[in-house]
Amino acid sequence: MAQLDVAIVWFRRDLRLYDNPALVAALNSARTVIPLYIWAPEEEGQFQPGRQTRWWSKYSVLYLAQRLEQLGSRLIIRRARESVEGLKAFISETGAEAVFFSHLYDSISMVRDQQVKDDLRSNRILVSSFNADLLYEPWEVLDEQQQPYTTFKAYWDRCLAMPYAPPLPLPEPSGPLPAVPEHYSSLSVQEVDWFFTREQEASTEALTHRWDPAGSAAVARLEAFLEQGLPGFEHDRAKTDRESTTMLSPWIHFGSISVRHIYYRVAQKHAEWQAGGLDKGRSCLDFLQQMGYREYSRYLAFHFPFITERSMLAHLRAVPWRLDQDAFKAWRQGLTGYPLVDAGMRQLWSMGWCHNRVRVVASHFMVKHLLLPWQWGLKHLWDCQIDADLECDALGWQYVSGCLSDAHPFSYMIDMEQEWRRFDPQGHYVRRWLPVLSQLPNEYIHQPWKAPPEVLEEAGVELGFNYPWPIISPDAAREGVALASTVVERCAPSSGSSGSSSGTGYSPLPRKEPYRPPTDPSLMSSFLAASQLEHSAWREKLPPLYIHSATGHPLSLRHSAQQRPMWGPSLPHGGIAANVQHESGFDHMGRFYGLYKGRMGQQQMLLGPAAAAADAKRGMRQGSGSRELSGGTFGAGSGELSYSQVDSESGDNGAAMMEDISSSAAGSLGVGVARRTGSSSSSRMRWWRRTAGGCCLASASSRSSSWVLGLLQAALAALDGLRARAAGGAVGQCRRGAWRRRR
Repeated sequence: MAQLDVAIVWFRRDLRLYDNPALVAALNSARTVIPLYIWAPEEEGQFQPGRQTRWWSKYSVLYLAQRLEQLGSRLIIRRARESVEGLKAFISETGAEAVFFSHLYDSISMVRDQQVKDDLRSNRILVSSFNADLLYEPWEVLDEQQQPYTTFKAYWDRCLAMPYAPPLPLPEPSGPLPAVPEHYSSLSVQEVDWFFTREQEASTEALTHRWDPAGSAAVARLEAFLEQGLPGFEHDRAKTDRESTTMLSPWIHFGSISVRHIYYRVAQKHAEWQAGGLDKGRSCLDFLQQMGYREYSRYLAFHFPFITERSMLAHLRAVPWRLDQDAFKAWRQGLTGYPLVDAGMRQLWSMGWCHNRVRVVASHFMVKHLLLPWQWGLKHLWDCQIDADLECDALGWQYVSGCLSDAHPFSYMIDMEQEWRRFDPQGHYVRRWLPVLSQLPNEYIHQPWKAPPEVLEEAGVELGFNYPWPIISPDAAREGVALASTVVERCAPSSGSSGSSSGTGYSPLPRKEPYRPPTDPSLMSSFLAASQLEHSAWREKLPPLYIHSATGHPLSLRHSAQQRPMWGPSLPHGGIAANVQHESGFDHMGRFYGLYKGRMGQQQMLLGPAAAAADAKRGMRQGSGSRELSGGTFGAGSGELSYSQVDSESGDNGAAMMEDISSSAAGSLGVGVARRTGSSSSSRMRWWRRTAGGCCLASASSRSSSWVLGLLQAALAALDGLRARAAGGAVGQCRRGAWRRRR
């Protein structure tokens, strides 16, 4: 059989045939075009697709495969641990000479795409990537100094004033597509393990009654909105008690509908209204601005890859968050006692979507009322949303938390009463998603705690039984934010610094501060943590610095043997966790690594299992009675992690180990374990955070033979010590008595 000239179109989040530049380029290359889709969720690390997103992926791919079959082609579906390896294996199988795909803008995907280009081009394979997701590429929209904008208004004004319009959407290929040879094997959509378990798959079946992931359904929804929703969008866009938006976000995220198609259909509708003498320009501009926020999220993710992990404003990384798991659980389950918040969280869990205004209210409540870290909320919503979009979600959480230069200050709090009066005055939204409150009169539907006992009894509401009392009072919430704001303000840069015309608003912090300037490309971004999990291919393959091939802009991602970003297991909501390897009872604990997330006052600690055991032994000094120092310093002097493990046959060298880390990582947090072998095992773990006021040290000792118990004792004691230090106390020593009290 003669070898065919093959071009591969690698489908990812561009699951459509029209306005797909990669597909058009492949067809124009005069080669046999083979469409390829690779399912490799593990490579996304902690941002693996959630339950709802997996369901949408399954049916989006199904509809794409059906459409390709109608045109005489066939979608090849493969399963791989890493998409790069799956792609290279298929290239070897087909002898493909060219690969075409569309851009993605989160940092993990950008690193992956650059590796694909480097590897394939080194083997003389043509690789081309295209914009199928944005109106303008991130490097096209810059200020007069060729720097990125960091305020939305400046960015969007520039987009509207660009000297050229966005590219017109490309038509769907006409006529039959080249047939894919039958000897290339493919999984069927039903054979792919889209879900973790059968139970998880069964739990998503209700979504079929709420959503239709087909691209044709998205086009129909858009056309209906243009006729019915767009004329009043200026006034109704924030209403939660009616369908006031397109609800197109999941189709847009997966590329089932093109943003350029939406843009030009809105522009066309505006022209029709103008020709008919109707003034609907404000509604059209408002709608396009909502699209602009999505564009801006990818713009920021491209220029500032750390956006999903830490604040854009350095001093906002000092917020003294409350690490309250009970409050976080109540928020996740819609049991806060605030009906608008609870209704939104329950709708989100039920159908994977809720109105953007409700997301803002619920997110604001978590961050400002409960003072929980916004990263927790980002991860939870990522797991729940059917339109989970890392860049958009990060932008929203950064804005709500005051982490952007054009956001409200951290001290700002929305008025919950004003929110429901404006956006759900009759309680229709709450009644739909909180049926337990449906019989309450309008005046009490959003504040049932104010209802007289007889009204509650008549409505069948028993506060504290079938609906909770408010988890926190507005006064207590305001007091907490005020106290947290004082910490943030002390860490803020001097007020005399001013941003550029682009609205950057940044001033470099003094070197003594434990926070990095957010835009310095020479400093390691710990964003790479998401691609550094145990099963990730990127652990050993990252070059020192990636430069975007088209623009030369650095991606601000650095990797080296001395500076290895690390991340713990994918925990649902932070806190403390341990994963212990059991070999001889509980006396032996496997190597572990941790991630430090710097906070002033209170600290967040994550512990997890280490995968790189070989690395942990490099450079260690061994011998009876001597220290074995492993790990190293991560971002020394900049608030990152220092890690060490000590094994000793004669004596506990924990203090000496800590001194070693202290001298090598001033300004960092040390995480260490010292253990002594023998029948009576003892363990000691110490954390400290070096601040302007000195060193905060907490230690715990366990005479128990259980390493798990000893580890948790040490962790809890360390947190006690950190809280004591934050309250103005001296170095804290917490032993088993503190463990008993906390337990």
